[in-house]
Order: sequence, then C-alpha cells, then structure tokens
Amino acid sequence: MEHQSPFSLRPWPWGDKKPKNIEEFVQRVSAERNGFRNVKEADLVEEIKARAAGTANLDNSEGSPEGDSESDAEAENDKKEKTAIEARDDFLRNLEAAHQSAMLNLDLVSLLLSKEIPNQAGTTLSPTLRELVGIGTLGSSKVHQSNITPAREADDLAVGTGWRVMGTNKMVSSVLEAAERLEKEITLETKYWADVLAVSESGWAVSSIAGKGLGVRFGFAEAAPMYRDSSIARLIRSEDGHARLDHGKAGKGSQRVRAIIEVDGKIAGRSRLPGSLPDNSRLEDRVLEARNTIFAQELWHEISRESRTLLSLGVQSDGSQVSYNVNPTTMVILCLEDLAEPELSEEDEFYDQMAELTIQGLNLFLMAAHRQNYSKRIQPKQGRNNPPYNLLRPLISRYRFTLDYEKLIGFISSLIDSLHAAGFDSANFTKTQPSLNLQPPSRADTDLHVMTQAEVLMLNTINVQQFSADISITPEARIGLPTIRAVVDRLLELTSEKLAKEDIGWSDAMDGVALVDTLDRELTIGTEGTQLVAKTKNQRRIWSVGDSSQENLEEFVLKYFKSNEDAQ
Repeated sequence: MEHQSPFSLRPWPWGDKKPKNIEEFVQRVSAERNGFRNVKEADLVEEIKARAAGTANLDNSEGSPEGDSESDAEAENDKKEKTAIEARDDFLRNLEAAHQSAMLNLDLVSLLLSKEIPNQAGTTLSPTLRELVGIGTLGSSKVHQSNITPAREADDLAVGTGWRVMGTNKMVSSVLEAAERLEKEITLETKYWADVLAVSESGWAVSSIAGKGLGVRFGFAEAAPMYRDSSIARLIRSEDGHARLDHGKAGKGSQRVRAIIEVDGKIAGRSRLPGSLPDNSRLEDRVLEARNTIFAQELWHEISRESRTLLSLGVQSDGSQVSYNVNPTTMVILCLEDLAEPELSEEDEFYDQMAELTIQGLNLFLMAAHRQNYSKRIQPKQGRNNPPYNLLRPLISRYRFTLDYEKLIGFISSLIDSLHAAGFDSANFTKTQPSLNLQPPSRADTDLHVMTQAEVLMLNTINVQQFSADISITPEARIGLPTIRAVVDRLLELTSEKLAKEDIGWSDAMDGVALVDTLDRELTIGTEGTQLVAKTKNQRRIWSVGDSSQENLEEFVLKYFKSNEDAQ
C-alpha cells in the first residue's frame, strides 16, 4: 500500500560539503543510505563510475550547466522519496509490534480477571483466546494475607490519640513547671535584692566585683594593704533566697583582741567578748561583724609588730600573746581569740574595767593611726615609709605615768599630814595638770591636713602627760616640783633659733620628754637619780655632778638635729 505523503523522522542535511568529523559522517550515511546495512561495495563502485562518467561528460560537453543541474536535482528528489518510504514502513512495523504486545497483555489481564468477574472480563477477552482456553482457567492469590483489620485500625487510632493526649499533657505540665520555677525565682531574687538594698541603706559600700557579681566593702581605706584588700566580700544568694557573705580571704570566723589582767600570777580581770552572731542574723549585722573582725585582726597584727621594738620596756611576745608589766605585781596580756558564747565575768570588777579600757584605748590608737595615714597620703612631700604604729607605747606610758603620779601624790600627802601632826598647820600643797584642749599642736601648723577636734583630742590624750606640784611648808618656805619640761622648753627654743628649724617639737616619752622633728628623729631627755641623761636611737650621754669632760647638753642637741642621724 502506497502513501501519498512521505514520513520523516529527522531533518535532511544541508550542503554537500565533506563531513567534518565521524559523527557527521555517520549522520550523512544514515540520511542518504538509510544506515550502513544498505551500503554495499558493488553499489558504491557503480556510483563512483557513474560520477566519473558524469564528470567527464561535463568536462567534454559544450552544453549549458543548467541542464546538468536539473538532472542532479531530479536524481536527488527520487533518492529522498525512496528513503522516506522506507522510514514510513519501518515506523508502521514498530506500531504493529506495539499493538500486538498491548493486545497480548490485555488478553492476559482479561483471562486473569475472568475467574473473579467473568462478565466484565469477557468484554475485553479476544474470541480466539476464549475458544482456545475458555474463561476462568487462570487465577491468582496473595502470598501473605494483610494483618490490617478493623479492630487493629481502631486500636491504632486509639494509640495515636493517646500519644497526642500525652504529648499535650506533657507540654501543659512543662509550662506549669516553668511558671512555678519562674515564680520561685522571682521570690528568691526579691529576697536577695531586699537584703542588698538594706545593706546599702545602712551605709555600706556595695559595688560590682569584676567577674564575681556584687560585693560589699567593709574595711578601712587607710588600713594596711593586706587588710584593706581582703576587706571585701561577695554577696551570694543562698538556697532560701537571702544574701550571705562570702568572706574569701578574711575567713568566716569572728575574732577580737582580748586583754587579761594578772595580779601576782593570777587572773584578776578580762575584757568582755561579744558572742558570735546567730545563724538568723541580719545581713547588715554580719557585715558589721566582718568589719569588726578585720579591724581586730589588723590591731593584733600591729600590736605584734610593735612589740618587737619595745623589748627595752619589758614587752614580750611569743606569737600567740603579747604581755607587759604595768607594775611589779600587775601584768597585761593581749591575745586574739575567736568568738563563741557570751561570757559572764567572775573576776574583780576593777580589773575588768582596766582590761576593757586597755582594749578601747588600743582601738582608738589604731583609728588615730588610720587618720595619720590619711594625712600623710594627701601630703605629697611626706615620706611613704611604714613604721610600726605607736599603740602599746602610749598605753604603757600612760599606765606608768598614772602610777608614778599616784605614788608622788601619796608621798606628798603623807608628808603634809606629818607636818600637820608636828604642828605646822600652814603646810599644804597644790597640784597642777594641764587640761586637754582642742587646739592643734605647733607641729600641725605646717601640715596641709586640717585636723579635726577629735584628732586633736586624741593626740593630746596620747602626748600630754605632765603635772606640777607646789608644797608650802611655811609661808616663807616653798618647794616646786616641776618636771623636766623646763629644760626641754629651753632647749627647744635655742635649737629652733640657732638651726632655723620650725618643725622641732616635743612629746612625752617613757623615761622623760623627747624632742622630735618631722623626719621622725627623737632625742629623749630625762633623769636617773641625780644624773641628767640624753639619748637617741644610737647614742647615750650622761651628765653628773662635777663632770665637765664632754660637750654640754645644748651642744649635743644642736649636733644631733643638725646631722642626718636616724633620718628616714
């Protein structure tokens, strides 16, 4: 059967140029020869001969080239028409093969279904196959029966619903727990910040510690560096929400310096120690207790440090306690003790008060030393040396002065009583002791720091230890008992005038009166029996009756303050 129109599967190649590569050559062969199957050697030989003959005719003929072109075009068209017919036939063969395959598959499926639904399957089953094998002759069954049943589907639905309900309940529980934790955290934070605010309102310095949170500083700015740097504690939130102190270097124990009075080797009195704070104490009270403890630790450190320089006064130290004699029968022992339960004193009340006054005096002297450190710190011209504080020295000096004063007054009183008994009714005595004043001493006039009245009072309390007594035996006979101050006043006037130094002053010493200057040089003048004694840190001079072989006292004083001896 011939078709009027050719069928093409690909476009025809254009041009008559030689192929550029093997792929183009294959395409040309497929297009022109319908594949390599149609290429035969005999045909190629004949075609070559025809072309050679045609070329010769073309070279020898005198005809026009237009006639040759028309012949070539017709030949090319015939060739193309022949190739299109062959491609159409090949395409129809492929369609027929596909149709047969589809019909065979349809017969197979129809025969398989004819066992279950013969009426419907019979409409698609071919008559030839029906006659050959009949219907219902081919069947099928499942290898494994499905385990999906309505009961199981209902059970799976119930399980899935249960899991969703459990997930929802768990989510609700998590939200409720988070809300409860948040409410608890808010309560704890409220307690913590209430304690911090209470500490700040009490006057304590609350600040941030780098990398450690909030902290409170409870020490003294003018304390020794080791105690100033450790007098800060972190404010940590405890389990119940309240803030507590993390003492760090300062330690958690509470301590105080204690004074014990021994008379004839037996304990006669003690200073009172406060009890340790209970566990439920307020944070402000704990900060105050930490401040008192760090102050006591510094006080004990300075007492131990000073005790090494007071061996000549009989001060002894063994590391755990410091002791000194007030008189031949009375000894004062100082030690650092931990606080426990409050104690009830069973000793003599007089010596208890003596021990308490000793501790209070040491506390005041340490605070006065802090103020002196402040005055030195704000004066650029002052030195930065750190000598031991005078804590025990003025205390011992005050005790001994008081005892000597009482002995002298007792002696004079007995003498006057004896004169009265002998009939000298005109005999009497008067004692004079300078009163404390609030005027700064002469040395403070050159200081840049304006001293407060409390500081002046403290300095006068430490330094002023003098008195005078006038005894009248008869109206014509009068005995004056001035101290060595008269000699010191004269030397002070002469030294300041000749050396043109206005920073020389005086202060009471343990065994006389001392001349001092701003370089902490000290020259003490006193008496030993009938001898006059002057001594410095490295020298000692004695003048006795009839001794004129050495320099006099005025020359010795001028030479000392003119030199650099003991200058720091």
